[in-house]
Amino acid sequence: MRNAELAKQEATIRDLIKNTSAATGGDLELQSHWAKYLCVLVSGYVENSAQVLYSTYVLKKTPEPVAKFATAKIKQIQNPKPGRLVEIATSFNNDWGTNLDAFIDLDGRREAINAVMDNRHLIAHGKSSNITVHRVSNYFDKVVQVAEYIENQLI
Repeated sequence: MRNAELAKQEATIRDLIKNTSAATGGDLELQSHWAKYLCVLVSGYVENSAQVLYSTYVLKKTPEPVAKFATAKIKQIQNPKPGRLVEIATSFNNDWGTNLDAFIDLDGRREAINAVMDNRHLIAHGKSSNITVHRVSNYFDKVVQVAEYIENQLI
C-alpha cells in the first residue's frame, strides 16, 4: 500500500491481530470479543480505503471546485460491499469497474468483504456473530488485496 494513511491503518490492524493471543492470555471468550473489534476495524478499513483512494485521485486530477464536490460525495461512502465498490469504480471508468469486479471474484475476495460487512452489521446491532480472529485475519488479507488493486487502478 503506497498511501501512507492506509498503510498506517493496515499496520495497526496487523499488529492487533498478531498480538491478540498474548493480549487475551489464551482466553477464548476474550479472543471472541477481540475478533468482533477487529472485524469492525477491518470494515472501517474497507470504507476508508474507498474514500481515501478515490478522494486522493480526484484531488490530483480535477479542478478545485470539482474536487470539493466529488470528495464530499466520496466521503458519504458507508459500509461498501463489493457491488458498491464496483459501482464506484465504474463511475470513474467502465473498464475499472469491470476489471475490479473480475478481481474481486477471484480467491474469495467477494466473500471476504461480504463476510466482514455482514459481521460488522451483526456486531453493531448486538447480534450473534461467529467471527474469529483467524477468519478476520484471512478476510483482512483479501480486503487489502482489493484496496491495493484499486490503488493501482488509480495510478
